Amino acid sequence: MFLGADRNTWLGALSGLATGVAVAVGGFFLLRDLTGAMGITLFILLPLAIGLSVGFVARPGARLWAILILALIVSSSILIFAKAEGLLCVLMALPLVLPGAWIGALLGNRVRKKYIDAGRGGALLRWLLLAAMPCLLMGAYRLETPYRRVARLQTVENVARFDAPIQEVWDRLKAVERIDASRPLFMLAGLPRPIYCELIAGKVGGRRVCHFNNGVIEEEITEWAPPVRMGMRITRATLPGRHWLKYVAADYALRQEGSRTVVSRTTSVSSRLYPAWYWSPLERWGIDTEHRYLFESVSRSLRPSRPDGY
Repeated sequence: MFLGADRNTWLGALSGLATGVAVAVGGFFLLRDLTGAMGITLFILLPLAIGLSVGFVARPGARLWAILILALIVSSSILIFAKAEGLLCVLMALPLVLPGAWIGALLGNRVRKKYIDAGRGGALLRWLLLAAMPCLLMGAYRLETPYRRVARLQTVENVARFDAPIQEVWDRLKAVERIDASRPLFMLAGLPRPIYCELIAGKVGGRRVCHFNNGVIEEEITEWAPPVRMGMRITRATLPGRHWLKYVAADYALRQEGSRTVVSRTTSVSSRLYPAWYWSPLERWGIDTEHRYLFESVSRSLRPSRPDGY
């Protein structure tokens, strides 16, 4: 990456890397909302500040893009290792973070060439600009707080058809002994994976608990009409890494169509991730993935077993 570079170039690259990591990690904890809300300041302005800091500090001859990417990798690794964020959250945020960081690096590099390196007092100007960043970030953070903490409610519905009588499908859904299907890529990267669901009491006011690989979701039954409808209110969830997302309700509706059973699964969640135009489709995708994973598992359990020797 820096083969043949002189000592000053190496020092400039390392200085840029260290500054970028410090701004990224320090900025994350500075802007961390204990309520779990995350907004434009964190996902757009902080990456811009990371890029600016790298551009201000990295010296001529350094590979700006390489320093920036390495700074993001190192800072993300620190946050994951410290369990401040999960791998899946980092991967999902990258398409939002990278453009802002790159634009910031280009602007910072231009400012350094035109103002910092061009005359006297360049070092002082550099440190003044770096020192101003936390103040500007905190100002933006406070301005967006009322907006950021407003929860967005959205509902995701999936429909599946099974070649089985409605009662048999109902029995598989009300309490699922084992949930096992082919795992999509992001489930391997950290999306919570359901393992089984137990029915404590099949009645209005009864409880149902779904166990995941890293936590549980506890539900209170609000509708109970076997074998056509089961509605639930989420009372408690212990899934890690989703402090910004809250499960609100879930619902199953079944109907018989000839020899097939049609199942509609609906999940309602509230989220405090912004900008909504970016995060809302990803949240829908995550819920859709979990729905399809469950449906595939139920479909497998309904297939007739093959006799020994076949």
